[in-house]
Amino acid sequence: MVTVAHVSHLAPREPNFPRSHRPPRPGTAFLASGRPGRRPEGGVAAPEALDVLTAREREVLAQAAEGLSNDEIAARMHVSPLTVRTHAGRAMTKLSARHRAQLVAMAYESALVRVDPPQGRGTAG
Repeated sequence: MVTVAHVSHLAPREPNFPRSHRPPRPGTAFLASGRPGRRPEGGVAAPEALDVLTAREREVLAQAAEGLSNDEIAARMHVSPLTVRTHAGRAMTKLSARHRAQLVAMAYESALVRVDPPQGRGTAG
């Protein structure tokens, strides 16, 4: 028979995540950049936020926001998928984004791409 005298070190405790992987506190708003904070007036990122990107990086970003894969973007731009990954990676670095979804959110927030309203639906009147 094994007897355990003290097991406090086995008690559940909060996980020790690195700061960048910790879950947000309830009520925390996050910008597309992943940083906590408030969105600019109107909830839209300023178009100037993308001024740090090259034309090709903006082009890749816009097409990624349309939902295209790296292979599809590469075919449209007549470059290799590795080149697309490089442009996307540099855009992520310049905009301090941790993943592609943040890049897409920035594209919409800065009005680089827009959502068109549904067509063909009339109002009953």
